[in-house]
Amino acid sequence: GVTGVQTCALPIFDLDQLPPADRERYGPGAFAQHALQARHLIENGSTFVMVANGMPWDNHVFQHEMHQMLVPELDNVLFQFITDLEDRGLLEDTLVIAMGEFGRTPWLNEARGRDHYPNAWSMAMAGAGIRGGVVHGATDQLGRDVVEGHTDNRQLFATIFRALGIAPDQEYDLPGLPTFRRVEEDAQAVEEVLL
Repeated sequence: GVTGVQTCALPIFDLDQLPPADRERYGPGAFAQHALQARHLIENGSTFVMVANGMPWDNHVFQHEMHQMLVPELDNVLFQFITDLEDRGLLEDTLVIAMGEFGRTPWLNEARGRDHYPNAWSMAMAGAGIRGGVVHGATDQLGRDVVEGHTDNRQLFATIFRALGIAPDQEYDLPGLPTFRRVEEDAQAVEEVLL
């Protein structure tokens, strides 16, 4: 058995057992209900939960129309989730990350969509060791290139580990595998977003 985890009074994966008001606040969509499930798992001792939004964010066509459908749900779900964690005293020990895997072009294509664009993109983090209300980095006026606060994937992971209180450059020696580090030795965390 797992030590240090309280026994859950409700079946852990049965959302029908959670208060109807909670299910209503989060919304009826699969993403909303999965986020509520994530909250329930965290409340019951889970140390890592990932919620994927399976909606079509890959908007190569009709980007404006698609975002009119997608953004309100995302906004509400993040608000409900972070507020619930904070109200339950769990946010200071839980790192919430909302991100995709790359950015989108700052211009529309011929189909009124936005294509893949790795040159500039954004994400949001809250809780754990993250300082609230901080904006790090900026693009040029057209959103094409990062002009301040350029952060690469190594720095991102160093920042995540530091926020969680984990030394990002610690070495590990596992039997049968070469010694490795969590993050490359020279990767520096983005200090301004950390508490």
